[in-house]
Amino acid sequence: MQDLRATADLMARDLRRVGYWGAADHGVWQREAMAGAPGPAVNPYTVMTTSTAAAPTIAFRYSRDAVENHLVDDNEQFGYRLRNGVLELKLGTSPWQAMTDITTMRVTRFEITPSEQQHSLAGSCTAPCTSSDTSCPPQLHVRSLMLTLTALGIGESTVERSVRTRVRLRNDTVTGHCPA
Repeated sequence: MQDLRATADLMARDLRRVGYWGAADHGVWQREAMAGAPGPAVNPYTVMTTSTAAAPTIAFRYSRDAVENHLVDDNEQFGYRLRNGVLELKLGTSPWQAMTDITTMRVTRFEITPSEQQHSLAGSCTAPCTSSDTSCPPQLHVRSLMLTLTALGIGESTVERSVRTRVRLRNDTVTGHCPA
């Protein structure tokens, strides 16, 4: 149980970073955005994918730049997967590395369930939105993940333990705009 809890804790701490951007202030509406058009710049690190195919997997990104370059570099891509009873970690372009020890426990379930809440930011607009503008008002996207791990003890194959934890991603995103 201790190994399973420690694994879940390490994963939760890492997953909280999903979408961290060293220039988050660029994601706030400004007259001259990075591309030259009004509105917020797009955070390149918000992409997160999950798969339940042959091996349950999550791939995600966060910035590790000392000075933000607005590009997803090789060392800023991460992942977790379950393969042959072992949870594995992916760091950049390195090969997958075992996080759990198959001689201690066999992980039987690794599940990541993303959820998102949207909150209208219409109250921060000084003018009302037109009905034809579907990207008005701006929306705040609050993301979280439900992480579920289940494992069998190797010495006692009938002993199954589960850990379930909700991970609130620290980096919210804003989409849309207020009328000009």
